[in-house]
Amino acid sequence: MLSKLKEWWQVRKTFRKWNRHPILGTVLHHAREAMQDQSKCLAQLEDKKQGEIIINIMQDCDEIISSSNPVQANRLKIADWSYEFAQCQVLLLDEHSSWPILHKFDGVSGELHCHLMELVEKSKYVSKMAFQIKPQFEPTLSNISDFLMLRSRQVSLILESFNIIRVGLKDFSEFDIKEWYRPYIVSQCIVAEAEFRRELGLSSAYKNDRTGLKPLAHSLWLNNIENGEQDLRWAWERAWAEMTNEPSPYNDVVWK
Repeated sequence: MLSKLKEWWQVRKTFRKWNRHPILGTVLHHAREAMQDQSKCLAQLEDKKQGEIIINIMQDCDEIISSSNPVQANRLKIADWSYEFAQCQVLLLDEHSSWPILHKFDGVSGELHCHLMELVEKSKYVSKMAFQIKPQFEPTLSNISDFLMLRSRQVSLILESFNIIRVGLKDFSEFDIKEWYRPYIVSQCIVAEAEFRRELGLSSAYKNDRTGLKPLAHSLWLNNIENGEQDLRWAWERAWAEMTNEPSPYNDVVWK
């Protein structure tokens, strides 16, 4: 009984510390609000599961803020989670997408959702989802889509939390058209789409890619993050131009 009381007191103390921090407090408030938002699926989770997700997010964010290089630590966390976020986005993408700007970019088709059942057999990522459904239900397009949506919301909340850290650390360009975060996420979506299409045996979603190198060029963001490049957008656009001999697809894009 006494040990449980001490544990409860320590958790309470830790949450107070997070709540008082100017950046961590914002992350905590956002996570709590997301859990109550009926439109984001997370409200359907049990209280215990919601609490576990919030604690895991906050511990990661606390670790970032306490590190010797918070900006780089946060970028690496974003890199850890962004590819799964991208996988969810391209599998769920249709005309009703929550992120319609994706439709503007060559390399993302909106065609993959109708191939979900085929991907159960051909994609490790989708197969794992089907495996988690099987103890209770036989996988169908409907329940895999529902599971994918819930997972998408969880991963989205994690990334949103790291993005709050990014903004709090001022890891952005003062000029919106030269920011790095959203172009990086779009590139991850293009890479994820290319990999799913390879698993399905489908042709490229690119309308104009004679060399077949564009998905590879989009993946180069990760190298720049891992190498600690200070200006990620500049480093990626330089690599893109060298590989494709074309201007950046993100030139003059207005992000909303």
